[in-house]
Amino acid sequence: MLLLCVRYNKLCESMYILRYTHSEDGDDGLGDYRVKIALIGSNAKNYKLNVKVHDDFFSKSDHEKNYRYNNQTVLHFDASLNVFYQFKQRLFNKHIVNYLTKDGNSKDALDGYYPTIILGTETYYSVKGKWLVPSDAGELNYFQ
Repeated sequence: MLLLCVRYNKLCESMYILRYTHSEDGDDGLGDYRVKIALIGSNAKNYKLNVKVHDDFFSKSDHEKNYRYNNQTVLHFDASLNVFYQFKQRLFNKHIVNYLTKDGNSKDALDGYYPTIILGTETYYSVKGKWLVPSDAGELNYFQ
């Protein structure tokens, strides 16, 4: 799900998240992940997003994997960055994969506080106008 806003005749990615997925693991496990949003507020100073998250997994053979998660959260709008977020988290020595810097390096090291959204098991960071997700290797990838 991609929310765009317009500022100074330019499109900005205000939020970019996974909205829905249905998974089946090789055995007998089934999982569902769903996000529903509702915009409240009348202008950039008081915009908020009410977000409902449902995340579950059910396995007949391995009950330790089973879980059900339901949550509701509010995302605030930062009018200077044009993003919705829950809080700003420090990212120290994190690297963006597939990012070419001016000197030709393939990774950009971050150190600062960045708008963050955590919805169930999914985490998103807004960095330099793009949304990133953590990889298993501890680096950050562009969310696509």
